[in-house]
Amino acid sequence: MGSALSVRDIVSERAIYDRERAVGLAPTSYTASKLIVMGLQTLLQAAILTTAVSLGKPGPDHGVVTDSGIPELVLAIRLTAWTSALLGEVGSALVKSGEQTMPLLVVLVMAQLVFSGGMIPVTGRDSLELVSMIFPGRWGFSAAASDIGLNDLLYGPPRCRCSKKDDLWEHTTDQFCFNIGILGIMVVVFTIVLRICVSNAVAKMRRHS
Repeated sequence: MGSALSVRDIVSERAIYDRERAVGLAPTSYTASKLIVMGLQTLLQAAILTTAVSLGKPGPDHGVVTDSGIPELVLAIRLTAWTSALLGEVGSALVKSGEQTMPLLVVLVMAQLVFSGGMIPVTGRDSLELVSMIFPGRWGFSAAASDIGLNDLLYGPPRCRCSKKDDLWEHTTDQFCFNIGILGIMVVVFTIVLRICVSNAVAKMRRHS
């Protein structure tokens, strides 16, 4: 959801950015604008998605912070989408043409799905579990799973214990806040990386001018 918003963003604006940069647009201001716009867009997306799903599906029995658990889900989805959007912005800043963005988007989306822990269990698989830590989808899915108590739903007494419980899915306020905190750190890290990528693009433009 987030990467699809942004993966063509910077590369499609490169000519516009070059002109604006020539008249004084700072890389920091440009990066901040992307951070704010993507933050607002992903908030709207998360609110609409959560509302639409909650109309057709029952909500959590009890959230980790609120009784309904819906605000926590909105927060988890929003931060996941926001972080993924910034990751897409970084990819968009690195590619050389718009044609390269679609393969990049496919790789980003598939990697997020595989390493989220929702499709393929990663707990107890050292290599997969380690690699999954760098993907926003892992922490976003874990935050949502923690909110709804997915461990209890999947591995409770009447359920099959064919897989190991995921510690990141524990239905506790501390675990939920930890997952959300990691997503917040990723927002900061990807923003810094995006700022560096934009600055490098400016440096290359100066060398070629």
